[in-house]
Amino acid sequence: MGRKDHEASTMAGSSKPVTGLTTDEVRLSLTSYNWNFGLRAVFDGVCGSGSFVFVGFALALGVPKEHMGFFATAISFACLLQMLGVFLANYVTDRKGYVIKLALIEPLVLALAVLLVPHLGLGGRLPLLLLAAFMCAAFNNLTAPVLADWLSQTLPAGIRGKYLGLRFQIRSAASVMVMILAGYIIEWIGRDNVGSVSYLLTAGALVGVLAVLTLKRVSLPQTEVVTTLPWSSLRQVLEHVPFRYYLLGLVTINLPFYFACPYYQVFNLKILQMRETHIAFMIGGYTLMQLISYPLLGRVMDRGWIRRSLWLAILGYVFFFAMFPFAQPGRTWPLFVGWAVAGLSDSAVNVACGILLYRSLPDGPMRTMCFAVNSLVGIGLMGAGALLAVPILQAMQGFNLTLGGMTLTHFHIFYGALSLLMLACVSGLRFLFRCKALTDD
Repeated sequence: MGRKDHEASTMAGSSKPVTGLTTDEVRLSLTSYNWNFGLRAVFDGVCGSGSFVFVGFALALGVPKEHMGFFATAISFACLLQMLGVFLANYVTDRKGYVIKLALIEPLVLALAVLLVPHLGLGGRLPLLLLAAFMCAAFNNLTAPVLADWLSQTLPAGIRGKYLGLRFQIRSAASVMVMILAGYIIEWIGRDNVGSVSYLLTAGALVGVLAVLTLKRVSLPQTEVVTTLPWSSLRQVLEHVPFRYYLLGLVTINLPFYFACPYYQVFNLKILQMRETHIAFMIGGYTLMQLISYPLLGRVMDRGWIRRSLWLAILGYVFFFAMFPFAQPGRTWPLFVGWAVAGLSDSAVNVACGILLYRSLPDGPMRTMCFAVNSLVGIGLMGAGALLAVPILQAMQGFNLTLGGMTLTHFHIFYGALSLLMLACVSGLRFLFRCKALTDD
């Protein structure tokens, strides 16, 4: 029996997988990871720096809309601590306790910051929010690679597509519910009522605490308990050809999003003047498309349709960015359509790239370092793109066009240009398909 068949069989039999966990331990751990993922989605949906709750809160505090990209930059600087987290784990005996304690600091810092910032003067608000965003991301990054490696070792290869599909489906369902609820709450209390919005953000942070506590039921793989990582493993990770090609492909197809993501809610709230409930239903439609498609995509990917799915997904992203110039105040349906298509594309990319990442990993202790590098590169480039977008948008300020009765602001033009960039980034798929370890169809 091959390794893949053996790992798949451990979910139904009583033998132990290579991690040394029993079938019951694997099942309970995977269930706990799902609870953590779902509750974390609620925390991110309310408190994430890209959520309409947090963005609206920052704008109401007087943060200029073009400066919202600084939050992504602060988060990207914090991702450098992933490397420190990987090596710090070498020197603790209770790794689960270490991870849980560090992970709890993130939501607690966020709650403290949002309760304090409304009482500061205008000059101190942006620095405190940026510091809080940095600290939250820092503690998240200290634990993220270790958690990702635990899951990768616990998850049997034969059900990866199915499990990842269910996992993302749970996140989608949680995101839909929390965004719609948050939208109604914001409209009820008023987006400029910073005191009440800070209490909503604090409630989201408490859900983040619950997400961390679900990890107490996780059983660590035995390989994780005894493994340590030398500093030389960083060089070895970058020399591992399958992972290097995976990373190059992922960076290329995500390039436009490094510029775009920090400004979604700025575009919705300030340019289109959308109500919070309308934003919630729009993003809810996006996540609903994911909720519907994840189970099917998980099964399809397990049967070898990764290449075809990624081609369609990238073309969907081109369409998504192309819809922004057609959206106007009072006429937002093009954006609703664009986000729905993006939901399908994200579903395909999330499942496909999750499978490809696991396939590209080397055996042994370098796996944790691979997860750290993967996250470090993605978040780092997100911050660099956001930082570069700030002067670009400031330079474009006041540059408006009128075409066919539509007024195109500098934000409309910015997103329209990203559609052309996304079209060029289709070439990134060749990196994902270049290495034999990453192709299966």
